[in-house]
Amino acid sequence: MSAPLILAVGAVYLFVAWDQAMRGNHGMSLAWFGYAVANVGLAMAAK
Repeated sequence: MSAPLILAVGAVYLFVAWDQAMRGNHGMSLAWFGYAVANVGLAMAAK
């Protein structure tokens, strides 16, 4: 996958994390935030 596509998926994960936090589901929010952060590292490795 290309780095921009990986970053786009990371942005979606970040949005889902925010949405879960707004719904009060903080455990899942933290999990989705972790996925988003992991995608940043993956994008850096893909460059």
